[in-house]
Amino acid sequence: MAHAHLDYEKNTTALPVGAAKRAKPKFDDLAGYDVSEEEEEKLWELEATRLLQVVENPEEPLQFSHDNVCAGTESKDIYQAIAALSNQLLVNLHTCRHDNELVMMQFGAKDHDASAELSSRSILEKRLDEPERPPGLADKANRSKQFVLSYFALLDYITAVLARWVTLAADSESWQTGTLCGLSKYSAKMKILVRDWEGYALRSLSRAKRITTEKSVLKAFGLTDGDAEQEAAPTRPALQQGRTGWAGADLPLWSQTSSNSKREKELEAFLEADEPVTSMFFSEMAFINYWTSSALLSILQALKPGSRSGHAPDAFDISSLVYRAGTLDSAMPTFIHQDRGGEILGSSRPDFLKNAYPGFRLVQQAVTGLKSNPASNVDPNRKTFDADPRRTGTIVLVQLEEGATAGDTEAQEIHLATPSQVITVMVPLLCTIPGIINDLGYSLSRLSELYHIDMEESLSSRAPEYTAIASIRTKKFETQSNSFAPGADFRSLSRSMVATSDRYAARSKPSANTNAWHSTSAEQKELVLLKARQRREKLVQEGRMWDIEESSVSIKCAKYVYTVLVSCGAIVIGGLMVGIFMGERESGALQGVDPFNIASFSWVLAGFIILLAKSIRVNEWPWRDFLLGRVTCRSLSELRAVTGSDEQDLIHYLLTKEAENVLIAKGPYNQMFVRKGDGGFSIDVKPEIRTLMACGVIFVKVASLRGTALVCLDFRRVGEEGHPNRHLARRQDLSGIPLKQHNRLTMQKPKNGDHFEFIVVGGGTAGNVVAGRLAENTNASILVIEAGRGDPENVEMITTPSSAMDLRGSEYDWAYKTTMVRREDYERIEKPNTRGKVLGGSSSLNYFTWVPGCKSTFDKWAEFGGEEWSWDPLVHYLRKSATYHDDPGLYSPEFKKLGLGGPLDISHAELLGDLDDFRKRVTSAWESQGHKVEDNIYDGEMNGLTHCCDTIYRGYRTGSYLFIKDKPNVTVLDNTYSKKLLIDADRQVKGISVIGPNTGQEQTFYATREVVISQGVYESPKLLMLSGIGPKNQLTRYAIDTLVDSRHVGQNMVDHPGVPFVLRVKDGYGTDDHLLRKGAKFDAAVKHYEDSKSGPKASGLLELVGFPRIDEYLEKDPVEVTLQSNDPLVQPAINLNFFADDLDIIAVREGIRFSYDILTKGEGFKDIVVSEYPWDMPLDDNKAMHHAVLDRCQTAFHPTGTCRLSKDISQGVVDPKLKVHGVKGLRVIDASVIPIIPDCRIQNSVYAIGEKGADMIKNAHHDLYT
Repeated sequence: MAHAHLDYEKNTTALPVGAAKRAKPKFDDLAGYDVSEEEEEKLWELEATRLLQVVENPEEPLQFSHDNVCAGTESKDIYQAIAALSNQLLVNLHTCRHDNELVMMQFGAKDHDASAELSSRSILEKRLDEPERPPGLADKANRSKQFVLSYFALLDYITAVLARWVTLAADSESWQTGTLCGLSKYSAKMKILVRDWEGYALRSLSRAKRITTEKSVLKAFGLTDGDAEQEAAPTRPALQQGRTGWAGADLPLWSQTSSNSKREKELEAFLEADEPVTSMFFSEMAFINYWTSSALLSILQALKPGSRSGHAPDAFDISSLVYRAGTLDSAMPTFIHQDRGGEILGSSRPDFLKNAYPGFRLVQQAVTGLKSNPASNVDPNRKTFDADPRRTGTIVLVQLEEGATAGDTEAQEIHLATPSQVITVMVPLLCTIPGIINDLGYSLSRLSELYHIDMEESLSSRAPEYTAIASIRTKKFETQSNSFAPGADFRSLSRSMVATSDRYAARSKPSANTNAWHSTSAEQKELVLLKARQRREKLVQEGRMWDIEESSVSIKCAKYVYTVLVSCGAIVIGGLMVGIFMGERESGALQGVDPFNIASFSWVLAGFIILLAKSIRVNEWPWRDFLLGRVTCRSLSELRAVTGSDEQDLIHYLLTKEAENVLIAKGPYNQMFVRKGDGGFSIDVKPEIRTLMACGVIFVKVASLRGTALVCLDFRRVGEEGHPNRHLARRQDLSGIPLKQHNRLTMQKPKNGDHFEFIVVGGGTAGNVVAGRLAENTNASILVIEAGRGDPENVEMITTPSSAMDLRGSEYDWAYKTTMVRREDYERIEKPNTRGKVLGGSSSLNYFTWVPGCKSTFDKWAEFGGEEWSWDPLVHYLRKSATYHDDPGLYSPEFKKLGLGGPLDISHAELLGDLDDFRKRVTSAWESQGHKVEDNIYDGEMNGLTHCCDTIYRGYRTGSYLFIKDKPNVTVLDNTYSKKLLIDADRQVKGISVIGPNTGQEQTFYATREVVISQGVYESPKLLMLSGIGPKNQLTRYAIDTLVDSRHVGQNMVDHPGVPFVLRVKDGYGTDDHLLRKGAKFDAAVKHYEDSKSGPKASGLLELVGFPRIDEYLEKDPVEVTLQSNDPLVQPAINLNFFADDLDIIAVREGIRFSYDILTKGEGFKDIVVSEYPWDMPLDDNKAMHHAVLDRCQTAFHPTGTCRLSKDISQGVVDPKLKVHGVKGLRVIDASVIPIIPDCRIQNSVYAIGEKGADMIKNAHHDLYT
């Protein structure tokens, strides 16, 4: 391996300061860190050459040869030195990742990973602010040259191992080129950053602050990155003449073109390119950045000690194991990992096992290289370290066996002698940790999507059948871990029997403890294993002939039946013959005995034998089954009696084959089966640990506050969710001690062709309400199809209220491209039009407000849906979803009526102490202008200033996903796109076809009762049209056969327009210092939130809401959603058509003036107003205001009406029961059915529609819901 770190020091000692300006965005740029462009190219070339040398000789073992990495050879010294180097590497890695994400954010790339950027930023800030920094983070003046050389050497070795690893993982040239490029650039930059990590981190953070400030200002006015994609119509004479709405002033600063602006030139260059090319460029860079940073991060974090285990930093056992579970004909290799903190993770996914193979191979290469080097002095036989103080106290156990017989031989421990040997083995071993393997799988999948590369052909590791063990532990761990204590009833993973000597569980041994098995002779072991193998081979062959149903297993037993019948027939015939022959010859007859009594007795005896034969094995054996030569077993003990197989073998077979049949298991020992029910096949024999191990289930002894517990970890494929099964994913407590369960929103993934009672298409606000309410009967099965991510509760940006504004334009936003304004003199098309791309839909992204609306508006709904859709019948549903909380007791007890015990926790906004004066001034200004303050806006009249009620409780956002939380009969299929409804010749909707986003594979699912569309205002009409239900002219244009000519589909849309109007107030009246600017108040807010889930970060920052009554103007021209392709993955065309009528502009204009008068003329607040921001609104010029409204308007994100409620098809799309006109078995339940938009935010109304729709479905299915 090339020792680039030695040459690198020479090349970076006297680099010139400064960097040339670039014309395009550049990732891993060194220009900001005192490196010229020429030197940058040289450093990249140096790193690339080094890594190419590594991958050109894939069989040459890699070795770390920098022995001066630490001062001593004691275990503690070694691992402290490694941790110190890792600390420095991690900080510089976060600077690299932060810089790259800033480039993504700066240019508005959709691939920008906001969570990664925020994570790296917070870590850098924390490290800079720490009074006592971790080891390795010395300042520039106190860093030794020896430390820098060790830093270079460790980075060289880690990147070399990763380079070798990626070339073993996949053969694709695109994959290898991209990953090696990423490693080369990261390595070069991380070496530059070590020169002055503090100063360079500050530069990166300073750049972030500048970009974030600009973005915040733009976002406040709706001029976010979406404006880069605005398409301005040629007919804009007002703008051409310079009349922009600012009284003839020039364009605002960020709208001007400046020839001196480097950033604007860069943006202009990218905007001139075709959008697909630009998108591909950023996607490629995002892929490289993600993989490189994730891989380095996984390894560097694992090199540092953790705090979870409670052991010393140099006391650990890191182990990865692959053993063969399953049956002989259906082997199920299973991966298990024990990390540095003692946590257990695992998986049995075939792709995961393939991606794990290169890591095991690298570890084996490293150990083989040490063994073959006489100077390494490794000792596989040494049992103690006491006699040799040079020993590191580190033990390695490595074995990789390939082929069908893998797992037979016993692994051998090796004792390492030097720090360099420790690093040589430890780094490649960390390539077997689940995090890095998972990132590899994700990256390969992402690359496949980018370049349309076949995953199996070019992006899959050529892994053979194999078993493996790779572990590294320290002598200190042996002295501190209870698993090494005398008489311990458990062992760490590296010393378990399955790791050291028996990684072929399908040939498992009889019940015996570990010590008993090891004391058995080799010949006896071989004999026992041979018998076990023969027994299970026989079971596999017989099992292929079984007919497995939900509650029984039917087995052909013709030989047994015919043997019984023939035997009984012989007895009967013999009895008859005795009667006949002895009756004819009196001399031979028995005296006093009628010979035909013997014949009668033979009949009775034969009947008794048949009854005994029918009863001895099973409780019930119908005569028809008996005569057909088959027996139906309804319990495990019956199955054992019929087959003669070992009970544990039968449990092993049924558990392993569970994914291939429909068997439902009932107690008392059915906990390990996925499908459980009272009327199923009885598991009446207790499974043994060895049996469950052979099925992919392992047992872990855990400690809790109430004592120890035995927990089983289920790594079988039937329990997977598309990621390595964590120990929290599916575990059973076998000791009776209650353990915290992971909140799972999904079951196992359904199979193509599966049937459900109900299918809900769209896991948004209303869809989850419907699914959750239907799931109240646990016998009903519900499938929820969600196109976004399926775990919003695990996304901090979603659950933290103060982060709500950051969600717009994030990866959780569909960011629809939308026509905002289309007039003869003006047109604006822009994105993003935010909708939630996550389970919960927009309830996971919205701005929390819980307001019902006005009675008068709802009463108008009766014109479309009848009286049941007017205010009085709907009030119950407006309150059903929520549970209201007033923990401080600040409001009237009557507000308990706002919630009727539903899953959604709501509360009035927390009143922040720092904003107390601000609130008082707003209230005073409002009242001084003659308007009232009214907290009760929930009984049908909204008029006045009110304290805001939100979907926030105790510092967390609450969303509709809570309706399906912990509902085992709800299956969520996330990241899946709807394609087309399945409709038969009778116009009965039978199901739906969908597309997976990663593979593009189409699947079909069927509903035995109803399909419910809840995809929202934009996607629900699109799905109807793609399925042949919609305006005929629309469908014909895209070659879609018209099933139902429903002209209102996609029409009648109404949304609230909004125009940002900002006033700057005096310092001290906002929350900028608490949430935006780093400092004492920011740190206090973070700590306050961490400690009590309250304070500014727990707030939606909307404490007061005003509902003035001014003249109302509504849109009068068409607002619509139409198709722009028959491709289900293409977004629909959305035309909000704001301000088609000048009266709409007048309404908004007067609303702005109303707000201005309240705040600048009202008592109290006018005293703190400094100016308008960032420029003045031309309030006194109606013509200029006209253009200002057009230029600055944006949606308020409250679209409704595209599948309007109606009494017949001439009026809308769905009937009063929300059934789609013209077809059967289909309803639409979401905001698209709203006929007249409420005069407030629509969240409360959408929940109510979901609740009412669920009740309507229940009423239609009395057999399920009584």
